[in-house]
Amino acid sequence: MSAILCVYDPAIGGDPEQYVVALNRMAHRGADGETTTVRNHVFLGLRWSSIRRDAHVDRPMACVDDRLTAVLDGHLHNRAELTAVLEARGYRRDLSSDAAIVVGMYSEFGERFVERLRGIWALVIWDEREHRVVISRDRVGVRPLYYYVRPGRLVVASEIKSIIYLEAQARTIDDSAICDLVNAGRIDDWTRTFFCRVRPVPPAAILQFDGERLITHGYWMLRPATNRAFEAQAILEKVRAAVERHTPDDVRVGLALSGGIDSGTIAGILAHRSQRLARNVHAFSVNPPNTTNESSLIDATIRRTGLLHTYVPVDGLDYPRALAHLVDIHDEPIQYSGVLYQFILRQRMAEAGCKAVLVGYGADEIFSGYRFLALPFLRALVSAGRVKDCFRFVAGARDFLDLPSPGKALREVFARRRPSPLMVVPPRVDTGPRSVPIDFRLAGVDQGQSFVRALLRCFRTNIPLLVRLEDRNAMAHGLDLCVPFMDDELIQTAFTIPFHLYMTDGQNKAVLRQAARDVLAPEVSAYPRKLFTPGNDAYMAFDVLGQEFRDLLRSTAFYRSELWSRRCPELYAKDSALGIRGHIWFRIYVIHTWYERVVRSAGP
Repeated sequence: MSAILCVYDPAIGGDPEQYVVALNRMAHRGADGETTTVRNHVFLGLRWSSIRRDAHVDRPMACVDDRLTAVLDGHLHNRAELTAVLEARGYRRDLSSDAAIVVGMYSEFGERFVERLRGIWALVIWDEREHRVVISRDRVGVRPLYYYVRPGRLVVASEIKSIIYLEAQARTIDDSAICDLVNAGRIDDWTRTFFCRVRPVPPAAILQFDGERLITHGYWMLRPATNRAFEAQAILEKVRAAVERHTPDDVRVGLALSGGIDSGTIAGILAHRSQRLARNVHAFSVNPPNTTNESSLIDATIRRTGLLHTYVPVDGLDYPRALAHLVDIHDEPIQYSGVLYQFILRQRMAEAGCKAVLVGYGADEIFSGYRFLALPFLRALVSAGRVKDCFRFVAGARDFLDLPSPGKALREVFARRRPSPLMVVPPRVDTGPRSVPIDFRLAGVDQGQSFVRALLRCFRTNIPLLVRLEDRNAMAHGLDLCVPFMDDELIQTAFTIPFHLYMTDGQNKAVLRQAARDVLAPEVSAYPRKLFTPGNDAYMAFDVLGQEFRDLLRSTAFYRSELWSRRCPELYAKDSALGIRGHIWFRIYVIHTWYERVVRSAGP
């Protein structure tokens, strides 16, 4: 894992001290080494950690005669194939590292080189001959990269904290993003951040900057296409391949184990398919207070797999201090309290000697794991004339939707409730440049396009957010992030499933359940309800933080940001008494903490 910083400025000069300071704000991403170089108009900096004992990834910066310089965060899965391609074309320069292979591919194929890469990466190339900065992220965006641009200047970094340290104008907050988070729980990590002029580099995109223009091109598009001969076994094989591809085999790996089928499938594959990998895996779980206790399901997985396992206690946790540290690391507000418990889980992994963390996130987004997808699915069945499937879905969905009757389930789960807005500042007109999201094409889907479209919206909304949250939680503790369900080959295969199989008989992730039946504990495979990330926002906002929050709402400091209504103390008291809207108040607490600790403290 690595931290990248690139600054393009004709007046950059020969003293990179301020840029080195900005780079070191991401020191947690790379504790083993630092490399910086100043080229014509460009500063390139890199911090790295040798998580994988592999020469291919131990040198994440490569140069060719000072003409081409590349910095890389991530690793390539198809390095042997790329090496063979370059050697066949007569390329005779260094190919001993992934970064060197990136340089060779760019040298031979130009901007289209990225189409041939397989793996996870964020990379920046300085092309001295063309006087051009080239930027790219992997197809799903597992490795982060952000940019800020103004006339004649570009700053690119793995984390926002380095950009807002260098650029005062980049610290302007986006009120519309805050409003979306508070009132609707929405975070758009695909096209924007909570800072008006800081943008994420889009996944599956390549950006070029020549000192005047920033041009963005997509190099990959997810194209769902119905495979009428689809078999669940194909999914299991793809999941197995992804787990083996994304799990380091030479370091201790922490598995974030819940009671669900996603992490349970990973555990089962490791235990039953690859004893070599399983020997290095240590599973960790957390059961926070006032949340669903999944221990019986977790214990079932451990009994079946025999993996080493630890429950991480959270008794006596200093919540205000822990949340403040979490916000410092993330640079942006978080959405729900479960992120904090996962942060603590990663800390315990690092203390136990783990060098990487393996997570099951991403399965809900490609196999249809969420309750809100039930209604689009049912509508698609009706439109396709699948009457029997409709009855079977309604009869079987009661447990999944966790309501007493199918009819009541469909009425209540999808009722929309609009919380009262608490924001008083309208969104600013100037929200800066927006990244262009990569589109999806549905021409290959023969039925159920409305459902597949809903699933793709879920994918595009959730995956970037999950990547950001998991990346920060892992990197904060020096852990390499491994996410098999975000493997692009697995994703492409998952979107060939005929639509009516996604939620067969009212089960979420029906195809994954069927495919992984032999590797899952029976208790986990048969569990019919949706399990959410452990955490209770209302408990946190009203009980754990209650007195501190009430004092804060009465303070002058709380209103310094000009974000909040002066009626907040009154509204909080009413909601606390009724036990409602705790999720909103938790977000407000986090946003205030972020404003004080990140926005107001961003500069030198």
